[in-house]
Amino acid sequence: MHPPVLSVESSSPSLLSPDNSLERSFFIRMKSTLTKRGVHIKSSGYKVIHITGRLRIRMALTHTRSVPNQIMGMVVVAHALPPPTINEVRIDCQMFVTRVNMDLKIVYCENRISDYMDLTPVDIVGRRCYQFIHAEDVEGIRQSHLD
Repeated sequence: MHPPVLSVESSSPSLLSPDNSLERSFFIRMKSTLTKRGVHIKSSGYKVIHITGRLRIRMALTHTRSVPNQIMGMVVVAHALPPPTINEVRIDCQMFVTRVNMDLKIVYCENRISDYMDLTPVDIVGRRCYQFIHAEDVEGIRQSHLD
């Protein structure tokens, strides 16, 4: 099965993408059955793949110039990212573990938080991390997210 072909048929290349660029970069998550000892169907995991590339366009000649006519495909390079090493982080006695989802909402917190803060897991689970940032630290956090 072939992917659908997008027909541009316009004299304006800006219709290809809002930023007028043919470059693409994105991440995908793929199931992998490859292990250190070979291929094992029963012990599969997932790998994150970073894909970078460029759209290839077929040009059409008009009266005075050539314009993009049709996106022919995409030429890409894919790199498998190493697995996260979060399991290798040593937890010191002054640390506690929290888990957050993709929008930084806290979904789990260890009871040890009460040893270091005037909070319990019930106080923070369901709230976003941003609610616990001091006003003087907001600009630093914002810059970190931009970087």
